[in-house]
Amino acid sequence: PIGAVLVHQGQIVARGHDRRLQRPSTILTAEMDCLEAAGHRTPEFYRDCTLYTTAAPNAIAVGTIRFCGIPRVVIG
Repeated sequence: PIGAVLVHQGQIVARGHDRRLQRPSTILTAEMDCLEAAGHRTPEFYRDCTLYTTAAPNAIAVGTIRFCGIPRVVIG
């Protein structure tokens, strides 16, 4: 299973899973699902976050992570 969590100041604020098979979506990867679950946040919020994911994000997720301004991604 592929998953992701968004951590802000030591607290998990959102979780996501790869849902491309459960929903007819080509972009709903774990990272995208996690960021969608986080909801609309300020740029300042995202600058204090770390995104942890079990697999390397695809190009769409990387672009979204950069757009949000998340400074750290840990792939494990």
